[in-house]
Amino acid sequence: MSTQTLPVKNLAEFGIISDTDPILLPPNAWTAGIGIRFQNGEITKILGEEEIQNPTLTDIQFIMPATKWTSGVPSQVWIQAGLDHVYYTDDGSTDTKITREAGTPLADVVYTGSATDRWNGCVNQNVLILNNGIDAPQSWVSTKLANLRWDADDTWDDAGWTTKVIRSHKNFLFALQLDNSDGNGMNPNTVCWSEPAEPWAVPTTWDASDTSSITGQIELASTEGAIIDGLSLRDNFIVYKDSSVYNMGFIGGQYIWNARDISKTVGLFAQGAVVEFQGQHVFMSGDDVLLTDGLQFKSIANQKVRSKIYSEISSTLYTKTFAVPNYQKEEIWFCYATADSSYINKAAIWNYTTGAWTFKALPDINYINYGILYSTEGLDDWVDSDSWESDSSIWNEGIFTQVIFKLLGATNSSIKMFDIGYTSDGTSYNSYVEKTGIKLGNTSTMKRITAVYPKGVGNMDIYVGRAMHQNDSYTWEGPFNITPETDAQIRCRVTGRYHALRFVFQGDVEHKLQGYDIEYVDTGYGR
Repeated sequence: MSTQTLPVKNLAEFGIISDTDPILLPPNAWTAGIGIRFQNGEITKILGEEEIQNPTLTDIQFIMPATKWTSGVPSQVWIQAGLDHVYYTDDGSTDTKITREAGTPLADVVYTGSATDRWNGCVNQNVLILNNGIDAPQSWVSTKLANLRWDADDTWDDAGWTTKVIRSHKNFLFALQLDNSDGNGMNPNTVCWSEPAEPWAVPTTWDASDTSSITGQIELASTEGAIIDGLSLRDNFIVYKDSSVYNMGFIGGQYIWNARDISKTVGLFAQGAVVEFQGQHVFMSGDDVLLTDGLQFKSIANQKVRSKIYSEISSTLYTKTFAVPNYQKEEIWFCYATADSSYINKAAIWNYTTGAWTFKALPDINYINYGILYSTEGLDDWVDSDSWESDSSIWNEGIFTQVIFKLLGATNSSIKMFDIGYTSDGTSYNSYVEKTGIKLGNTSTMKRITAVYPKGVGNMDIYVGRAMHQNDSYTWEGPFNITPETDAQIRCRVTGRYHALRFVFQGDVEHKLQGYDIEYVDTGYGR
């Protein structure tokens, strides 16, 4: 029996494809994995997370970056919204309460949303706007939050109006779903836009009956379902219902904004489950992950990971699903709670440059956002105490700019920085990538894998699997431990018609898998 070799290269080309029969996939496509990243033709261990703040709040539901202006001087802050109160921090250690106040003397007016009500926020004309869907929208133009202005005399609270979601587009604010206290509850079809705001100011009015303004509202009632969210897309504002999508464009004149439906067959899965990148939107619909330019829609998950994602999402917590960009890594993270969790505990990650998918376990969080870190002083110096092997940061990171973007996430009572280091809050974690359905030539005869030659960095365990038939479960042998920098191969004797490999990255150090060769022989018989 002569020895043959199957070399496998360009390991990052396809990422994880779990929804297609493995035997139909090319050798460098993967069928399972978690905690790994596909980039630059190789597989690396995805970075971990660490707690960076123990905040005052113990029920944080939402965080977002914002800019605080003091006498015309900006400082970067992160907003932390709980069930009753809202704080900000500008240094990661000191929290300042900005909950709205009223009365004489002034006292906190706590918020009344529950854990099932989703906070949302935006920045318009340098002013932070927050909303929980239950209380009046909030604006931050002074030291404390305040009920958003409705017109010259009243606030939204005075007018008795609330909205489910509030978003910014150009210098307008858009309120999506409205309750005008008429006893009929939240109207699921209504979109209301404000008067354009001036810099560092909130809109002067939302009153559509004010003929001197261009405020208005429209009913998106040509399709069934409720409005879920909206987001800017170049010059237009895209409104997502749960089963349809509308494109709103500014036309001026009598109608100001024109709305036309661009899909009556797809909608948005949950509030916040849409992200803009490179002039496009990517969003989770009811059963797929789609890309749109405002006209056409294209699946990016079908026959890849669509079935896996939607089969894992909790049927009770699906409304908490959201998407967040990680622009530094050219990724979008779709974060969701699995069926066995009470929190957001998993992310399906899509690389919008390569199209590759991967997955990451999350530490029971409520929300993650992407933005400028509040303090970047000293990042142009190499002052880390970690060893070269255990430090994940980039040499002289920030040397050309003091604007450093990071992913920050919130549990009930902690703030974590994501995509940093090789541990999860100081605890080592294993990552793995798996390939099943490996065909070593003609499957009519048995093949015996005798060695695997991995090329990479970091200690890893290799498991080798075998199966007799296409749909059989795999029997695994191993682990075979190896450090590719010092060892050439693992030796084994695993015989079957179909084979599988699993690479497990261990320890809190850098790992890379840059390619591998399979050495095998044809045993010349089958059954």
